[in-house]
Amino acid sequence: MYPLAEEVLPFESPCLDWNQFSTDIPNRLLHRPDAKYVEWLDRMLEAIGDLWRQMRIRDAILLSQSLIYMDKNLFLATSQFWFVTTNSFHFKVGLMSPTLQDIAF
Repeated sequence: MYPLAEEVLPFESPCLDWNQFSTDIPNRLLHRPDAKYVEWLDRMLEAIGDLWRQMRIRDAILLSQSLIYMDKNLFLATSQFWFVTTNSFHFKVGLMSPTLQDIAF
């Protein structure tokens, strides 16, 4: 149950079938980098990769060429911090407001 609410958490629903969620392939709703972008990123990395490293943004930029897979356990763990009254996650460091759908997909 949600704290202070009468609703059931989404993953506790008897109609939720985890077999519908494939963790073997990237989710089709997420961005997939195309070949032209990866080629451009490689050129930029060669040209200004050292600057990106000094600015400490290189790793974050390189993440943009990664495929993202759904992590069922991470989804279940983060849903424990979801508060329906504020539609946000309540973490030790503060509030975070993506939706459960953002986390699931």
